[in-house]
Amino acid sequence: MGLTCYPVSGKELYVLIDPRDGRVRYAGATAYRLAKRLQMHVTLSRRNTSRSAAWIRELADADLRPIIETRGIVIEWQHAEQDLIAALRADSADLLNMADGGLGVRGCRPSDETRQKRSRTLKKRYADDPKQMEARRELARQAGRSDDALPLLGGLLGGVAPAAASVAAMAVVTG
Repeated sequence: MGLTCYPVSGKELYVLIDPRDGRVRYAGATAYRLAKRLQMHVTLSRRNTSRSAAWIRELADADLRPIIETRGIVIEWQHAEQDLIAALRADSADLLNMADGGLGVRGCRPSDETRQKRSRTLKKRYADDPKQMEARRELARQAGRSDDALPLLGGLLGGVAPAAASVAAMAVVTG
C-alpha cells in the first residue's frame, strides 16, 4: 500500500453498520473518502482472515455491503478513535475490531493458535540462519519475553528483527 500521508486537518471517524439489522459492527478512522475506505474494506476482506473480513464476505454472499457512516472529523484521531470504540463497546456493541483503536495493536490479543503458527513460520524462516535465530532469541530475553513470544513481535513488524530498545518498548505496548 505504500506510505500514506494524512491531511493536517485530521481524519474522519466512521462506523460500518450491518444493513440487515442496523447494528454497528466496526469503528475506525480514515484519511480517505468514506466510499474509498468502504471499498478498501471490501477488497481486503477477500484475502483477510479477520472476523470483520468474514462478516463482510458473509454480507457479499447475500449481495449486501456494510453501510458506512461518519462520526465526524477529528485532529487527535488516535484518541478519538479509541474513545469511539470504547463508547460503542460500553454500549454493548458487538464490534469486530481486533484492537482498541489508534496506532498499533493495543487490545489485540492473538489466539494461542495464531501465535504458534507465527512461531513455526518464523522458526522455519530462520532455521538456516543460526546467527539471526540467536539474535532474535537474545532480543526476546532482553525484553523479558519467552522465546515463543518473539515471533509475535516479528509478525507485528513484518518479520523484521527490531532493536533491543524497541523490543523493550513494544513489550509494554503489546504485552
